[in-house]
Amino acid sequence: MTFEQLFNRWYADKKMEVKAGTAATQANHWMGLRKYLGERDVCSFGKNDARILLHNLIEDGLARKTAKDRMALVKQILLFAASELEVPIKPLNWQLKFPQGEPKRLQRFTPAELLRIISTIDKDFESGDYKYLPVLISALTGMRVGEVCGLQWGDIDFKHRVIYVHRNVTKSYDPFEKRDRIIVGSPKTRAGYREIPMIPILCRMLRMAMPAKVNPEHYTISNDYTPFLPGKARALFDSCIKKNKGVPRITFHGLRHTFATLLVESKADVKTVSEILGHSNVTVTLNLYVHPSMEEKKRAVSRAFGKLVRRFETPNPTKQE
Repeated sequence: MTFEQLFNRWYADKKMEVKAGTAATQANHWMGLRKYLGERDVCSFGKNDARILLHNLIEDGLARKTAKDRMALVKQILLFAASELEVPIKPLNWQLKFPQGEPKRLQRFTPAELLRIISTIDKDFESGDYKYLPVLISALTGMRVGEVCGLQWGDIDFKHRVIYVHRNVTKSYDPFEKRDRIIVGSPKTRAGYREIPMIPILCRMLRMAMPAKVNPEHYTISNDYTPFLPGKARALFDSCIKKNKGVPRITFHGLRHTFATLLVESKADVKTVSEILGHSNVTVTLNLYVHPSMEEKKRAVSRAFGKLVRRFETPNPTKQE
């Protein structure tokens, strides 16, 4: 059996079990592996072959995470071959070493930068221009771009100042059908179904953008039955940032990082922050956001070595003649 035949069998089963977006991602990963594995016999693939494949993926310029995801896919379909098709395969303890890049720093705005962005949006709203609504919502709720695009007017409870997250919009390229697919599905994880409190300024500005006659099934951003696309929301974000000279050019997801960081720095309980963000568990929140600032590090070092520092900073008394 070739890897091409195996993947087709695996994919036929798998796409019935996972989200359409996940299936499309796996299909795209396979298209990147196909030139190396398509005609290769499944039974002959072993540890050395896995290491060579990883080397080729890295040489192709793939990011560490993408290479790791593709190697995981290879292992997944080989496990399927062994367990479901009873195909004899070589051991899967490949012990691969992925390149260690420099840790990525979270892209986020300072409170002053965020205030400038919100002020710009507020001025536009006052003049009846609501195009930056997706930027505003993400900045003040920490919602992912797909969740913002999937928000409907019926998900917003103005009385209790709560937003209910029920949907996520994604756009994926299907390499088999050779077309983009717009998918309105569930949030990223089960924890993604959540309630997010709204601060008064967000309530006020959402009311300003709300049409006189509201259809609860209309998407908030497009005000239609068709959702706004994440790519368009990102383009609007870029446009908003360009209007604020001196504000760093970061990604749309940086709004979520900014929101989360501000919650953590305000000493909010980590479990509360985790639930507002829709993380699958608090460990994700801790690893991403709960890190001591440089000021806290300086204070810790000063406390530990305070006596030593004072000893050497105190001038020696002048010797009396």
